[in-house]
Amino acid sequence: MKNLFILLLVFVTLIPSSASAIDIRKEGTVHQGGMRTPSLTRVFADYENGLITVGVKGYTGSIQVLVSDSQGNIVGSTMSSITNSGVVSLDLGALAEGGYSLNIVLDNATYYGQFDV
Repeated sequence: MKNLFILLLVFVTLIPSSASAIDIRKEGTVHQGGMRTPSLTRVFADYENGLITVGVKGYTGSIQVLVSDSQGNIVGSTMSSITNSGVVSLDLGALAEGGYSLNIVLDNATYYGQFDV
């Protein structure tokens, strides 16, 4: 049983995985020195093989996704509508290696994160 566990552990660590979650933060989460009431809206993002995928739950309205390089130049963007929940993708396959900023603009909030290519 111990050998099976070790074999399984080695197998899981050798599986190639290029997807990386992007840590997303909401702008303005502190108000007058204290935390604001948490929103029911959930936003998450991944970067994998040149593709940014942004998911939103608990939100209905427009979404704009902007990607900027380290100098602040917008290198990719998309706009869409979401009803209750949805996913928006942005193909960034032609980006050079480096650090990038991700901004997700909803009707009622802005979220941001950073990722590397």
